[in-house]
Amino acid sequence: MKFPSFQNKHPGVVSVYVLLLLLLLLMIGLGLFTVQLGSLSDAQNAEDLAQARLLAQTALQEGRYYSTRINSSWSGTSAEQTMNVGGVNVGSYDYTVAKCSNIYDITGNGYIPSKTASRKISQALTLRYRNPNPYTILNDGFESGGFGATWTQDNDGGTSWSVISSDAPNNGTYHAKATKAGNGTATARLISPTYDLSCYDQVVVRFSYKRDDGSSFTLSMNNGSGWTSLYSDSSNKWEGAYTRPSVRVTITSGFSSTVQFRFEGRMGKNDEWYLDDVLISTPYALYDSTVDT
Repeated sequence: MKFPSFQNKHPGVVSVYVLLLLLLLLMIGLGLFTVQLGSLSDAQNAEDLAQARLLAQTALQEGRYYSTRINSSWSGTSAEQTMNVGGVNVGSYDYTVAKCSNIYDITGNGYIPSKTASRKISQALTLRYRNPNPYTILNDGFESGGFGATWTQDNDGGTSWSVISSDAPNNGTYHAKATKAGNGTATARLISPTYDLSCYDQVVVRFSYKRDDGSSFTLSMNNGSGWTSLYSDSSNKWEGAYTRPSVRVTITSGFSSTVQFRFEGRMGKNDEWYLDDVLISTPYALYDSTVDT
């Protein structure tokens, strides 16, 4: 005995089922294909980004070499350059040098395939370095025999700073000396030249001093907002040997371009302070770091 099949009774329904199954298989296939394409695209983008980073690193190296060895006063953006490997152009790069005093900020840019491509992939790296290290801002042992036009004085009555050779200097022949004549207590102030320190992160002030019963000795700084004490000695006793402190000053964004340093000797009658070998420089530790942007 034969039973009629479902296909014979309902041929239209079976056809719909078959079409739905084929459509489902097609959608699964398209989905897998799309995932595969996405993976390939992600892999290509990662490869291009790595290549752009390599080009940016090359740009940093060339920018530093140029500003160190070729033209230390140059700033601006270089011409775009193409990297060629085995006869194939793998991308291009350029670098920008911004110079402030002896501080260099270099930005290296890598492009895949080129800087002007409508859908380029790019990578930028930055490098800051100091050249040379350390950089001397002031080095004065008063060996010229005088203060010259660079130093100024702001003394109370009966006090003064002078450059002499009759007393023992710390080094060389000459040194500065603050004296007080007459009764009472007063201050002699020796003020440095003006400096633009806005390019720096830190500076170090070193100096040698000794006293003959002076009541106090102070190093102060004016960064555009008034005088601030950086170092003070009020031991008020005679010392035959020089003391040489090292004062590190952190430069902030509020610093003006007219920074000055002031050495003050506060004294009574016939008291004396001696100053020699004033050095203002950048720190001796090299600042050289690369930062991704």
